[in-house]
Amino acid sequence: MANHYELRPLGPGLGTEALGVDLAGSLDDRTISWIETAFAEHPVLVFRGQNLGPRELATFGRRFGKPRIHSLVDYRHAEYPEVS
Repeated sequence: MANHYELRPLGPGLGTEALGVDLAGSLDDRTISWIETAFAEHPVLVFRGQNLGPRELATFGRRFGKPRIHSLVDYRHAEYPEVS
């Protein structure tokens, strides 16, 4: 069964909700492409109900390029320094 993704506007200045995406799961290239296209058209995306730990958040972020590490060491996660 194919995934069904949907965008729902939250208001003229509040962003757009992305429905049908589980960011903690294994995201295939098709899903990443859909997210990239949605983000290009709607610069504020809301993914409700996600349960992401530092590992999942780091993995998700790496799909979009090399993360920038926070300059202050105290704000970095011990195992995943790209997560603040």
